[in-house]
Amino acid sequence: SNQKTFSEKGSQMEAAASMFRVVLIGGTGQVGGAVLKQLVESKRCSEVLMLVRRNVDGELASKVKTEVVDTASEDFGKRVAEIVRRMRDESAGREDVKSVSCVGVGSGSANWTEEQLVA
Repeated sequence: SNQKTFSEKGSQMEAAASMFRVVLIGGTGQVGGAVLKQLVESKRCSEVLMLVRRNVDGELASKVKTEVVDTASEDFGKRVAEIVRRMRDESAGREDVKSVSCVGVGSGSANWTEEQLVA
C-alpha cells in the first residue's frame, strides 16, 4: 500500500526540512527544560547551545553544549548577539541559527522580585 501514516509523513517532512542550531537562554528552568527536551528530540535540531549563569550539573545530551555568561552584565545583549553571529558564521549558511529565550516564563519565577529577575 502507498498510504502512509501521519507519523511517517511527518517524519519525512521533518527530514526534508532544513536543519537548525539553537541558542537557548533559560534552558534550566521549568519551561526552558521542556523546550530543551523537544529540541533534543528533534531530528532537525543539530545543536543546542545553552547560555547559563553557572555550570550545569548532570549529564546533557550529546547535541547540547553550555556556555557560561554573566546575565547581569551591561553588555549581556551584545554578548548574546556575538554568540549567535559566531554560530551563524560557523554554519556558513548550511543551517539556520535560532534564538530562544525562556527566561522568567515559568511558575518558579512568578514571585521573583525585580532584583532576582535581573541577577
